[in-house]
Amino acid sequence: MTVNKRPIKWAAKYFIAALVPFGPFVVDGSLKREMAELPDDD
Repeated sequence: MTVNKRPIKWAAKYFIAALVPFGPFVVDGSLKREMAELPDDD
């Protein structure tokens, strides 16, 4: 199952990271890499 072209596991990873202390800092690197791979809208 996917939502907005993302698997549910992707959303669960960030949801759990939001609940765990320092979790957002841990997943921030992977999210920045993913955002860098997106095409620019220029």
